Amino acid sequence: MNIEYEDGSIKLHLKQYLSVLLERHGMSECNPVSTPMDSSMRLIPAADSDGLADVNEYQQIVSELQFASLVARPDISCAVGTLSQFNVNPT
Repeated sequence: MNIEYEDGSIKLHLKQYLSVLLERHGMSECNPVSTPMDSSMRLIPAADSDGLADVNEYQQIVSELQFASLVARPDISCAVGTLSQFNVNPT
């Protein structure tokens, strides 16, 4: 985490943390978007016929994003909360 003090304000930057997170999970080439999650997209629980994702990796990603949302990125809190609803049975 980088801390910047400028003109009486403190800014926290997680650029390095997020870059490492993306690289660790094979997403370093992903494209940024202006909003954390499309609000028109509805996530639904997995059906029995759906293949499950790696539960441990999914939970690790969500927890790493939750840390980022608590420390310096409150703009992703809603998206992370939505994703955390699927921690038990991710697809």
